Amino acid sequence: MKTKFQIALENNEPSEFFKGQGQYFSRAPDWGDHLYINNWQGLFGHLKSKESPNRILLDVFSKYLTSLQSRYEDADSLLLNISCYYLMRNNTSFMSEDSFDLIANLSEKNKKTIGELFRLLRREYANQNAGKPVISLEQFLSEIKTNGCNFNLEKL
Repeated sequence: MKTKFQIALENNEPSEFFKGQGQYFSRAPDWGDHLYINNWQGLFGHLKSKESPNRILLDVFSKYLTSLQSRYEDADSLLLNISCYYLMRNNTSFMSEDSFDLIANLSEKNKKTIGELFRLLRREYANQNAGKPVISLEQFLSEIKTNGCNFNLEKL
């Protein structure tokens, strides 16, 4: 059986995969939102048998980043994807071989996109999530850092 990630690779749909759109949507049982970690678990499961897993991830994540626009929905998607990456990388040794770090290996243009979207999150996260049962942006950023991110994402 193919994973959602395999299907996304075959269909050249990395953006849809990372955003959880269409067939790549994984419903969270509690709230009905997209559960990003499910897609990342499938992605890592697929990549662990590949010869150059980090290169594959870098290529598809770069394509995803080029599809992002300066809007809250894309910034939120990026936050959740980066959070999942560092969580999975922290718990999966093959993804950190040779000290590989996804963000460190991105192009300067893609790093700039991350910086712009994280600054947008800083401006809008609290208002967008007022009254919702979500963790604060500070908590998210702290967890990402705890899981191995050495970048100030807002300053990229």
